[in-house]
Amino acid sequence: MLAAAAAVHGAGATIMQLKHLSTIGIASALALGMANPAYAAPLCPTASENTVGNWQCIETVQTSASPTELVVAIFLDKWVSTAAPGFVQTLTGVTITLGGSIDSTGSITNHSAQTQSFTVTLSSDFTYTAGPGTPANLASHLPLIASGTTGAEPFSLAPGASTSYSANFSVGPSPLTIAGTLVGFVGPGTFQLDATTATQFAFAGGGGNLQTNLTTLAAARAVAFSAGGVDGRRSPEHSRAIRTLLLRHPRQHRGCPYSLTRRSQSPLSNLRHLVQR
Repeated sequence: MLAAAAAVHGAGATIMQLKHLSTIGIASALALGMANPAYAAPLCPTASENTVGNWQCIETVQTSASPTELVVAIFLDKWVSTAAPGFVQTLTGVTITLGGSIDSTGSITNHSAQTQSFTVTLSSDFTYTAGPGTPANLASHLPLIASGTTGAEPFSLAPGASTSYSANFSVGPSPLTIAGTLVGFVGPGTFQLDATTATQFAFAGGGGNLQTNLTTLAAARAVAFSAGGVDGRRSPEHSRAIRTLLLRHPRQHRGCPYSLTRRSQSPLSNLRHLVQR
């Protein structure tokens, strides 16, 4: 689930040697009457699986552009380790940025008997709220309202004249800075954010005889940044498995330089060397 905004930091959450798994609750979103639920998969560098150091994954989810007003669900993946055997990935930070875009096209007609000078303003508020599975320390910052506008645009139209109109703008991105545990962001699975819009098209002047024929589309957008580190030590599960195998079958490892049957070293010394390899 991951520069754009201040990082979200909290207590490290460690998951060892798991494979990525994502489940999408599209049916639940449709049951709530939400059109076009949106989801994607995080993009992570391959080196983050087997290279000691820091890593960052990013997941970008954008809904399809739909006529306003927008009511849509966005699904973001929880983080799942993809560490190679012998490596451990730890999640140390998460950042969520929310925003969207507005695109409006059409025409304006002056039905007055006089030339009219006026201004037009298009604006929209995107409201994000917590959906099923949203971690509590993210939900506590919601609802979040991201706003955008064209500002006042001047026009002048003769009696009976029409003019084309086109406007588009981005809303946000609005960053969320969260402190606390990151356990709620660890998967598998997804969590849901719900987005709605409230869009206004307003005249100032014009004599009350202006007519519009417009199509206005909105798209909601969420970007999740996740960051962490990779350690090269063996996971506890891996070490315990080796220890159990040698204790149960010491004679089967006579050829191993760390075999428990060697008299030159104690069993504890042999195990210590093997686990540390």
